[in-house]
Amino acid sequence: MRKVIITIPARRGSKRLKNKNFLLIAGKPMWQYSVEAALSSKVTDHVYFLSDDAAACAAAIELGAKSILLPLEMAGDLTGVARASLYAIDLLQETENQMFDDLIVCQASSPLRSAEDINSAYKKFVTSGADTCVTVSEVDPHYFHWAGAENSETHKWGMYFGGEFLKKRQELPTITFPTGAVKISRLEFLREHGNFFTQNTVSYTVPSSRSLHIATKHDFHVAKNLIEHPLDSEKEKSDIISEKCGLEKSGSLDVDTFEGMKVLV
Repeated sequence: MRKVIITIPARRGSKRLKNKNFLLIAGKPMWQYSVEAALSSKVTDHVYFLSDDAAACAAAIELGAKSILLPLEMAGDLTGVARASLYAIDLLQETENQMFDDLIVCQASSPLRSAEDINSAYKKFVTSGADTCVTVSEVDPHYFHWAGAENSETHKWGMYFGGEFLKKRQELPTITFPTGAVKISRLEFLREHGNFFTQNTVSYTVPSSRSLHIATKHDFHVAKNLIEHPLDSEKEKSDIISEKCGLEKSGSLDVDTFEGMKVLV
């Protein structure tokens, strides 16, 4: 049986939304939702909260997780979750002789992701034989296929993909974006390649109601309202989040996502 570790990296600083991982939603810091989902998933007993905040590390232990205090160089703006997680894994190997086969990263800024999302994504990863697995959610096809841009020379706006996709919504192919909520990799692969996006990646689709990644104040207020004032159905939640979906989502990628996509281009 493969030995699995789940990490929840949650640094204190952030630029676009200050201290976003520590903002309170229904009386809990945002990172706590990811820790609770990871623990409830029952995928592994090795659930590690990684942070440069000592008080948060102590609080995570109270919840039932383990924690590792990150040095400042592992909690900077340009330090991706893969690098921080590998640092923690190397530390555990050195200090406790702990060895792991697979890594699951649960993004602290995705408080709507469920324990079942983690569990199901890992099951798909195992059965697929892929190197990595990421959670994705559907983009409204008109947001993606009908993207436009201004010509730098003529300053005229036009369809980015030309007229190829000027079709009714029902005729357009399904497009998804990586939510960042769950990323899974074989450790040997991650050490070699450094990211979760490869030619041998599978995806696990989550509804838009659980896809929201908190990057801006608007994102935070959407998530806060959905958690503090629950709606009656997943569809109602999906409709609200879909209103802010689209290419903005593609612009909310973290360091690992960006680096991986450069590999594929």
